[in-house]
Amino acid sequence: MQSRSPHAISLPLILLILLNVVAAQAAPIMISKNDANTGIDGASQALLAAYRSILAAESAGADVTALTGRLNEALDLLTRARESYGSGDYISASDCASRSKLLSDGVVLEAERLVADAKGMSQIRTVIFFVGVPLVLVLLVAGGYYGFRIMRKRSVEGIMKKRVRILKEEKED
Repeated sequence: MQSRSPHAISLPLILLILLNVVAAQAAPIMISKNDANTGIDGASQALLAAYRSILAAESAGADVTALTGRLNEALDLLTRARESYGSGDYISASDCASRSKLLSDGVVLEAERLVADAKGMSQIRTVIFFVGVPLVLVLLVAGGYYGFRIMRKRSVEGIMKKRVRILKEEKED
C-alpha cells in the first residue's frame, strides 16, 4: 500500500469547499435575478392596471391629478428597476420593482374609490336636476302669478282712488 501525503488529500477537500462557497454565493444572485425579473414583470402589469384605472376614473368625471403624479412616481421606480437589472444590481431592481408595484396597486385602489365617488355625485346631480328644476319652475310661475295679482290689485286700487277723487272734485264744482 502506498501512503498518500496529507497534502494530496487536503487539496481536493479545499477545492470542494471553495466550489461550495462559490456556489453558495452565486445562488442568491440567481435567485435575486429571477426575483427581480418577476418583480419587474409584476410591476409592469400593475402599472398598466393603474393607468387603466386612472382612465376609468377620469372618464367618470373624477379629478385624477394626484393619481397621475403617483403613477409617474411608479413609472420612475420601474425605470430605475429596469436600469438596475440591466447593470446587474438585482437586489436594487427587485426593491424598486416592489415599491413600484405597491404604489401602482395603491393608485388602482384610489382610482376605484374615485370612480365610486364620481358615480355617486353623478346620481346626486341627476336627482337635484330632476327635482330642483321643476321646483324652481313652479316657484317662478307661482311668484309671477301672485306678483301679477298684487300689482293688478294695486293698479285697480289706484284707479279707484283716482275715480273717487274725480267724483269728489265734480261734486265740489
